[in-house]
Amino acid sequence: MRKSHGMIARGDEAALANRQGLRNHIYPYPSRFLLFVVSGIRIFEDVCSHKNGKGVLVKSVGVIDATADSVFEVFLNTERQKRYEWDMLMGDLELVETYDGHYDVIYGTYDPKYLTR
Repeated sequence: MRKSHGMIARGDEAALANRQGLRNHIYPYPSRFLLFVVSGIRIFEDVCSHKNGKGVLVKSVGVIDATADSVFEVFLNTERQKRYEWDMLMGDLELVETYDGHYDVIYGTYDPKYLTR
């Protein structure tokens, strides 16, 4: 497991959530470890198997005080400049197709500029 600079807390996700009274808000993944907390957002890391060796998955958990429509509007915004305010890791998002007005197919590219090894 990599060590992170500025680590605030570390432990498995279920135990940390239980201590914080958030037990019903997550699913237990004993291999995920809390790396740090930024503006109330908890960032977790999980080492996973990948066909080229070991990979790293990152998950963030936070509570947002907004309607579901507002949240999805921000998350799925394909305008790079607006999305860059919260998502520096995605290069570009492109709407591929919309089905029945209920779901969209979006193609995204990853910008590795901020996550280097």
